[in-house]
Amino acid sequence: MGTLLAVRNLSVAYKIGKKDIPAVSGINLDLNAGDSLAIVGESGCGKSTFGLSIPKLLPAEAVIKSGEIYLHDKNVLLINDSDLKNIRGGKIAYIFQDPLSCLNPVIKVGEQIRETLESHGYDDSLEANIIRLLSIVKLRDAERVSDSYPHQLSGGQRQRVMIAQALSCNPELLIADEPTTALDVTTQGEILGLLSDLISEFRLTLIFITHNFQIIGSVASKIAVMYAGEIVEEGNTSEVFKSPGHPYTKALISIIPKNIERLNRFNAIPGDLPDLSVLRSGCRFFPRCSSRTQRCEREDPVLIQEGNRKIRCFNPCL
Repeated sequence: MGTLLAVRNLSVAYKIGKKDIPAVSGINLDLNAGDSLAIVGESGCGKSTFGLSIPKLLPAEAVIKSGEIYLHDKNVLLINDSDLKNIRGGKIAYIFQDPLSCLNPVIKVGEQIRETLESHGYDDSLEANIIRLLSIVKLRDAERVSDSYPHQLSGGQRQRVMIAQALSCNPELLIADEPTTALDVTTQGEILGLLSDLISEFRLTLIFITHNFQIIGSVASKIAVMYAGEIVEEGNTSEVFKSPGHPYTKALISIIPKNIERLNRFNAIPGDLPDLSVLRSGCRFFPRCSSRTQRCEREDPVLIQEGNRKIRCFNPCL
């Protein structure tokens, strides 16, 4: 399969007063049709900003400082607003973290899916299509759900509605941004299983954004670890889990509870994310890294090929 998405030197900043605070720095990424990629890292590392950049859904205070985002051979960043409307929801679909804040509270969910279909030129058998979509995401009594307002549904049901709406126009790329964060463990597992099944059934290309390393293996075959706006490691999920190459990746995996006793303990990586408004030279993970050297403090590491993966580190753990 050919390249579906190619990101080149993408940098994004947020305007805070008179300052531009970097959020994403020099991201390069290739995604083939049919790939499933997890973007993982702590809150505030730039994951969602990167995801929102792809369909140009960034908030007004965000500024793309440099870069190109190619969907097939078209640079999304240069597409006019009229054509961009066809790409959003059509070629690229986005599942947001909190469906209750994304779904219109005064419009029944079936009507909201109908609006999506109509806005992309669908006009045949809309009611049957809506019921079919709700059934695909395994919502029982799809007719009742279609006739319900968002507040009348559970969190898991609302998330399934969001997934149905995302699938409604047969997208090529599905971006799921922390889609299970607000759900209980049982419902979270159901949604992850549903996403995995839909990826196979509809041959979707997936970008799954999360801070939870524990759930990645069930939905993504590839992984990109982000820290302070940069990708620090990229590779096959199973290989990265088995042998993490970047000290940050290793630290993230090390704090995953391994048994019941550890579930009651709070595990965290010592230190905090750097203040990106006062970035200095050197590795951004330097203050928190147990393998740091003087070189790490002076020089900026670049993402280099190490076997089957890419690692941004002078002293990889491999």
